[in-house]
Amino acid sequence: MERLLDKNGANRLNGFFAWRPWAVASVAALLFFTNLGSARLWDEDEPKNARCGVEMYERGDWIVPTYNEELRSHKPVLLYWAMIASYTFLGVGEFAARTPSAVCGVLITVMCYHMGRLLFDRSTGLVAALLLSSALMFAILARAATPDGVLMLCTTGALLAFVSGVAYRRGGSFSGEGAPLAEMQLAWPHVVAMYTAMGFGVLAKGPIGFAIPLLAIVLYGLFGEVVGMKHSEGVGQLRRFIGWFLSSISLQRWASGAQSIRLLSGLAIVAAIAGPWYLAVSMQTSGDWLTGFIGTHNVGRFMKPMEGHNGPIFYYVVTILLLFFPGSCFLPVAVVGATNQRRTGAEQSASAAFTLAYLAAWIGFFSLAATKLPNYIVPCYIGAALATAAWLVRAARKAESLEIASLRSWLAAGMGSCIASGVAIAIGLAIVAQTLMGGSPWLGLVGLAPIAGGALGLWFLREGQAHRAVAAFVTCSLLFTLSAMSFVAPAASPFADGPRLADLVDEIETASGQRIQFATYHYTTPSLVWELGRHVPGLNSEEALDVLAETTAVVAMPFEDYENLKAELPVGVTKLAEEGRFMRRHKRVVLVGHQEALAQGRLQRELR
Repeated sequence: MERLLDKNGANRLNGFFAWRPWAVASVAALLFFTNLGSARLWDEDEPKNARCGVEMYERGDWIVPTYNEELRSHKPVLLYWAMIASYTFLGVGEFAARTPSAVCGVLITVMCYHMGRLLFDRSTGLVAALLLSSALMFAILARAATPDGVLMLCTTGALLAFVSGVAYRRGGSFSGEGAPLAEMQLAWPHVVAMYTAMGFGVLAKGPIGFAIPLLAIVLYGLFGEVVGMKHSEGVGQLRRFIGWFLSSISLQRWASGAQSIRLLSGLAIVAAIAGPWYLAVSMQTSGDWLTGFIGTHNVGRFMKPMEGHNGPIFYYVVTILLLFFPGSCFLPVAVVGATNQRRTGAEQSASAAFTLAYLAAWIGFFSLAATKLPNYIVPCYIGAALATAAWLVRAARKAESLEIASLRSWLAAGMGSCIASGVAIAIGLAIVAQTLMGGSPWLGLVGLAPIAGGALGLWFLREGQAHRAVAAFVTCSLLFTLSAMSFVAPAASPFADGPRLADLVDEIETASGQRIQFATYHYTTPSLVWELGRHVPGLNSEEALDVLAETTAVVAMPFEDYENLKAELPVGVTKLAEEGRFMRRHKRVVLVGHQEALAQGRLQRELR
């Protein structure tokens, strides 16, 4: 791979260019499909989404999403449609539930390659796609039964169509010679592709599927291309800023910008794609779905924290540094480098500005929202990967050809941070596995990959081979994420309390020879609904006592609630089994029911 980073690599590897997207897709498929179905679905979102898809699939209903036989207004329908297709061909299970996200993950990495190729060059596109594949949070979502994968596919597709459209007008390169965005008009094929992707984005996760890609384009149009007094000699920074500001607030410029991306036509395309389903679900639910989705899960989440998910204004700056790892070892210096490119008008400054707009659109918007979750900004990881790859490729070339010591120092600093992070991961995972999961500390071995990547990088830098240093870092980053996703998650899965309780319920039913009435009290774990494959009612205290009067009833509840209700329980009702909460072993959950519900023999002895 190091040859791809060489400044002459483009001439030597022309025959390989056609295969690069296939190489990217193969690596991504290895990362996202290996052991994909081996871990049980993780609470909270995975089992809710997967079960919603099952209920729609079993009813043959493509319109109204339900979970646990109740209307689910959290997300639109695109993921559930993909799951229905997956269940049809693969059967219902963890692998089938996660397959749509894994397929999206592979396609997104290929799109990232092509975006990097159009913005910078093929080598940058390859490195960006591999960095994206190895990014921790991106890999998690590419292996999760959540709508993030389909949303990212749509938003990445929309912005790839935009980049392709601009590059087409500039001779094949986004930073090539040509008119500014406000003075050009995207060709219809690119416009249709861009807004079609946005329309499906609205079906994937709502208005943000349209609004935030459009925001990235607007930010690029405002800040990415110098307008006003850029050709004036001897003009100070203040006058330049005033010239830019006056031009930016000009209604004529905004109108020209809207025309350049054919905004009105685009709105019609988005409405034609997303509108029919939104209208149908509103009619079939008497407006309840739309009220819950827009009112509660969009406006409500933006205005105030929900479910305790809040954080400071810099929340996403911290999370991207943690969860874009290993690429985040170089992300800060890459952002500074892209900013300097844009400020000085250096080569490919327009491309650098676009990567910054990509980041700013997602991070800026969700930093203003009251509800904060790490997965909200993962679509901007494509921009982060592009910016980081551009800096790494440029730094490796210049550090060797021009022998710039400062670039080698920054490369060395990134490699050192990779080593330090690997040590922290190794120690932290070993401690967590031993103390909270009851597992083996061998899980900490996954930290060896970033340690090796950083160490090899430093060694190659000392030998004056910066391109090999970058290649070693990227390769070990991929190995780290592959081991973390494919082996750590399945090793931790058996300790999740929801699936373990579901297994106990199955054993009780098998032993008693009949289907029990199962419910929960003050205990909400969606994986129970997924694992049992049926409606699991949640009860209040009075309902719990009434249900437990039935000899075939079993109720799951926290141990503390069992102690509080013990004196009021019907005669013969007792604790049948007890299970620790995942990652909170001091918290316990119990199954409560009549002793007669258990058959005599092996099961009874195991549960004592």
